[in-house]
Amino acid sequence: MRWFRLVSLRLQVIVLVVSFTLAVGLGNVFRAHLALEDLAREQFERRSVATALGLAAQASDLVLTGDLFGLYDLLNSTLVNTPDVRYILVLDAGGGVRAHTFGPGIPRGLAAANTVLEGEPWRVRRLNTEEGEVVDVAVPLPEEAGGVLRLGMSQQVLQATINRHTTHLLGLAAASLLPVLLVTYILGRALTQPLLKLVEVTNAIRQGDWSRKAPTNGRDEVARLGQSFNAMTEALVQSQTALQARNEELAALYAIATTTAHLDTVDSLLEAALTKSLEVMGLRTGWIFLAGNEGDGEPVLRAARGLPAGAEARLAEDCLPVQPAVLEEAVIAHNGQPCPCLPAGSADDASLCHAAVPLRSRARMWGTMHLACPAPGCFTPSHLQLLTAIGRQVGVAIENVRLAEIERREAFQRRLLEQVIGAQEEERKRIARELHDELAQNLAALSRELESVAQTPAIASPPLQSRIRDTRTLTLRLLEQTRRLIFDLRPPALDDLGLLPAIRRYARHHLDEAGVALHLRTEGAKRRLPPAVETALFRIAQEAITNVVRHARASRVILSLRFAPACITLTVTDDGVGFTPSPPWTTGDGGWGVGLLGMRERAELLGGRLTLDARPGAGTTVQVDIPLEEA
Repeated sequence: MRWFRLVSLRLQVIVLVVSFTLAVGLGNVFRAHLALEDLAREQFERRSVATALGLAAQASDLVLTGDLFGLYDLLNSTLVNTPDVRYILVLDAGGGVRAHTFGPGIPRGLAAANTVLEGEPWRVRRLNTEEGEVVDVAVPLPEEAGGVLRLGMSQQVLQATINRHTTHLLGLAAASLLPVLLVTYILGRALTQPLLKLVEVTNAIRQGDWSRKAPTNGRDEVARLGQSFNAMTEALVQSQTALQARNEELAALYAIATTTAHLDTVDSLLEAALTKSLEVMGLRTGWIFLAGNEGDGEPVLRAARGLPAGAEARLAEDCLPVQPAVLEEAVIAHNGQPCPCLPAGSADDASLCHAAVPLRSRARMWGTMHLACPAPGCFTPSHLQLLTAIGRQVGVAIENVRLAEIERREAFQRRLLEQVIGAQEEERKRIARELHDELAQNLAALSRELESVAQTPAIASPPLQSRIRDTRTLTLRLLEQTRRLIFDLRPPALDDLGLLPAIRRYARHHLDEAGVALHLRTEGAKRRLPPAVETALFRIAQEAITNVVRHARASRVILSLRFAPACITLTVTDDGVGFTPSPPWTTGDGGWGVGLLGMRERAELLGGRLTLDARPGAGTTVQVDIPLEEA
């Protein structure tokens, strides 16, 4: 039935109705034909029996009188005068033929084809012959005459009559199709015409004519379909309008974002944003106020377009309906009256109406953008919604530029700090080297010379010997202090042996003097680290140990180094008095604060992190984690 869907609905209706009517008509004709045939057969059989009974009554007298000529005459006259009769047989009691209507002879087997049983008034049997079906009626003759009369009647005439009536009925059925076709055509047209109009409207809408409406006359299903179609069309128009407005909004936001994406200063950003916003809105006049002093000061005019000469100096913020700080969405600051923000006679009469747009990012208010329009009422709600989105986009861009400026300053400060620390370490190296090469060597030479002088026999005066010994002792003390100063400035073990030996020697030397027990722990495969990492970790450990000696009043310090493939961790834990750190890790008396800040800066310069865990009475733990590049 797929082909059935390829034709029009009107033709489908006509084909369906005509097919149904034809099927019903043919069915009725067939049923009438069968009923007529059954009735005719029954009547024909009754007529055959009646004819046979009448003929038997007449023939019995002739048989009794032995009038064979009269019997043949009776049979032949009946055969001639009755068109349906095909043959007549008169049989004797023994089954022999007394008379018949066959000329040359009786067909073989015909005499015995139908016999009457004893007690039956007659017997009917249908025989198939060359001429068709024959109704054979056997009627017994009276006992005096004896025998049986056989009458054969053909149904050809009856069948022809039935066929003629059936043909007549078929003709009537065919004739009845004409009004059915007419009615079906009218009905199909009435049903499909609104649908065709609906298809026409659909094609028009497909081509972009959204003003066309489907017919809705009447209260039938087609009318309801038209109403639903019109409602759907209106919804599509609204959806398309909203989608188009949204696309325009997104295009405007994309244009703003594209324009401001690569700008690295606030002023260039504001100039570009104002120019693009005026272009998007189709306006010429606008200006931007930005809060001074990073958002806390008075608003400052930072960008303007289309203002007459001298107008920028007289612009003010008093035209806003609310304070700029609480402005959440774009509003019409003035509509239809001279605007106090603009001097009289501004270019293009732009002072008749202008909108104020907040420039926000998250919860921060950066300033306001003002767009002036030459006609009152030119800002629709959709325009204000778009301007609000533009304001947020510009606010986010301002924040990004400010963050980028902060990042650049911090990066510059980090580079500067790296250079300062590097220069400091180099200067420490130089001073330590000069102290070792000059002062320490000279003090050692002076000590040896004093010892040599003290052992000279010529100097035997006890007071002089005592002064020489005191001078040598002072010289040795100065030499020891110089060596300690050299070690504090730049321990040679750090460059020669690495981080672990340098920290071990420094910690034992200083903690032993302070009476603090040292427990040194290491984990992982010990190895040399990059010089910058070793220097930073040594300085952090040096500062932590110094703080323990000066402030912690501890009895034990646990110093651990954990070597991991991608990280090195230094932990210094004491059981001292502890403290309550406050941001940024400073105490009220400044005891730990400056040193901790220096430790944190050294760790962060190498991409690491310093963690402080300190509580009053519970000791202090300083941990620093520095990432390493895997070998």
